Amino acid sequence: MEQPIAGPRLAVSTPVFEGPLELLLALAEREELDIFQVPLARVTDGYLAEIAQREVADPQEMAEFLWIAARLLLLKSIRREAAARGVPRVQGDGAGPHGAC
Repeated sequence: MEQPIAGPRLAVSTPVFEGPLELLLALAEREELDIFQVPLARVTDGYLAEIAQREVADPQEMAEFLWIAARLLLLKSIRREAAARGVPRVQGDGAGPHGAC
């Protein structure tokens, strides 16, 4: 399979994480980062500010951001729902109570 050409990536800066958005997703999926400590609205605002500065937005990059943002929101909502029901988390497998996300 052909690897996509890597362009500039969105750098995320939050109180608990600083780095590329893709790494944030990977760490959240593996539960190596507490997704509850990541303000997803701030991440989105940062992305929108970056896009507004560009002359031409890249549709591929925009779709990739939406996919990653949706995954982060899904992870956060699944873990919040599980915590509300009192379902214990399984550390280390990244799957949580509902299987791999």
